[in-house]
Formats: sequence, structure tokens, C-alpha cells
Amino acid sequence: MVLAPRAALLSAALTCSCQPAPTVVSRATGSTPTVIEADISSRRGAELASIREPLRQAGRRPLLVATIPFEYASLPIEGPARPLAAVQRGSFTLKSIGQQGYSLHIAEDLLVEVEVGSRRFYSTSRARGKLFHPRLLPVERPPCGPGRGVAGTDTVSASWEGIRVSTWTDHEIEYVRYRGPFDLVSCHGAPASMVRTPAAALVPKLVYAYRSCSLGCLAGIDARAREEVLTIVAPPSWWLNATVSQVHQRRPHVGSFSHVRVPITRGGTASALLTFSGEDLGYFIGLRNPALRDLLEGEQLRDQILQLTIEAVWLEDEAAPTGTIYVAAPETPNADKLLRTVLPADLLGP
Repeated sequence: MVLAPRAALLSAALTCSCQPAPTVVSRATGSTPTVIEADISSRRGAELASIREPLRQAGRRPLLVATIPFEYASLPIEGPARPLAAVQRGSFTLKSIGQQGYSLHIAEDLLVEVEVGSRRFYSTSRARGKLFHPRLLPVERPPCGPGRGVAGTDTVSASWEGIRVSTWTDHEIEYVRYRGPFDLVSCHGAPASMVRTPAAALVPKLVYAYRSCSLGCLAGIDARAREEVLTIVAPPSWWLNATVSQVHQRRPHVGSFSHVRVPITRGGTASALLTFSGEDLGYFIGLRNPALRDLLEGEQLRDQILQLTIEAVWLEDEAAPTGTIYVAAPETPNADKLLRTVLPADLLGP
């Protein structure tokens, strides 16, 4: 496998909207920044509607083509957050690039999403202009910089997380989550705590997951009161729907990659539906395999659709949930070619 150049991952150009809900990102193609809207509250409005319309046609409607069971109980368990010293890798800085917004610089090889207040910033190793359809928005006031307070004193809470590219394989990723203060004057985020978890592949190359306990975790507490969270990490999704709160449904995490945390309790279910185009898959897989990227983003496959529904069911009398992935795609030759390109052969029929 060929990893994307480290320098490209660490110098993606980004920007933000002057309004809290939309997020505008700018990524670099070579040395030229491209400003790209990623309005994750509406998901491109008219562009998304144009994708839905062909799905209503019989030939484009996704049909179930495969089911993949997975052992929920065998998924890696998220560890506790651990405090970090003041000087550690993982810090990030936003640097102004004038009217086009900010560039994001992070001190390690992460494919990352940064959240400062209601604004999100993303890193990626190549521009995705075709995916997000560039549209410029004004930046009326920067989120940080001179005149925003006293350096080292005026801070807000920030969180950032992502995939460590140097250890990424078909079967596992190292998923890292940071929290810490963001200095409103220096535009610098310093990690105060970190959680690092090895997420296992539910679908090799595409979907990874781990689990954590959120309620009733201590020994001696009635197991029926236990609540867990299934975290799913996948390519950026055209459409992500999950059994989460309305707030998270309105603003799904679908920037450089998709991630969603779905709660599950005994006697309940957890599910997430993700819809990808060939171009989405080509971007994500292509970070490690440029040859597959070129194939998936080619004319035949880039507009093809793949849907994955990830479901966990926790019966009252079972010790742990059972998991199933439902794979759906349109019944067309090119959609079949997309399936056979990204899915292991043993999951599909002849």
C-alpha cells in the first residue's frame, strides 16, 4: 500500500462560515487553495436532491445484495482518557490565508476533524472539489487572531479526532481523540487529554468500529442498566442517518471522513445508514491506494451508489448485542463493478 504524503496531510487549507451552522472548508490542490462548502446541516441542498432523484428510478434504487454479521462483543473497547503534558504531539494551529479563511496545521499524521465551538475544520490529502461543489461564502469575522483577547488567557474548549495515517491498514485503524483549550489570540489548540483506540474493520478498507461503556459501567451495578456506545468510522457519506439525537442528526460528522457514535441499551437497537458514491470511496481508499482511487473516481464508477446499514440488536436475555451489516446497491453493471472493487470477494455471490 502507498500512503499519502505526510506533508499533504498536514497542510490542507480550510475555512469557516460566519454563521454557526454551516461549515466551509478549504483544501489545497498543489499549492492553490480551493474553498469548498461543506454545509453539514443541509448537505448541499439542491445537489443532494439531484442525487436522490435518480434513486427513485427503478434502475437506480439500491437493493440488498449482501449481509455481513459481526461480533459486537469482540470489538475493541475504548480506553480511558489520559492527561497530557503541555508539550506533546497532537497540537494544531489555524493560520490565516486572507479572505479565503484558514489553513490547518497539526503536529502529527492525522486525517482529522477539528471542532472549535460550532465551527468545524478538516484536513485531507487532496482536494475534493467535485464532491463538495465549491461555493464561496464571506468570512465576516475570524474565529481567532489579534484583538480577540489576551494570549494564554482567553481560550475556548476544542476537540479534535481522527485516523492516524501511518498505522492505517485494511483491518485496523488507530483512532485518536483529543480535547484541550484553543487560544483565541494565537489560534493554537493544545491537547490536555487523549484517548487512543484500535478500531477493528467491519468491512476491510471501508468501515471500522469500536465500543465503549457510557452508563452502568462499574462492577456490581445491575447489568440491565448498562448503556454502551458503538462508534463507527467510515468514508465521507453523502447521507448519514442514525439512531442518535436530533442535534447529531442535523449536523452529522461527514467531513474528511464519517464518524458517528450510536448508543445502545439492553432490549434496544442501534443503527446507522451511510450512503457513498464511488467518488467518496475513491477519496477514502485512495489515501492509501492511489490506483484504486483512480479507478473509483473514473467515469464509470464515480457516480455509482453503495449503501451500508450497520445494525446492533441487544436482546434482553443476551449478554451482548449481535451485529449485522446490510449492503445495498442499484442493480446495474457499473454498480456491480463498484461492489466487486471495494468489497471482499467472499461476501458477494458469483
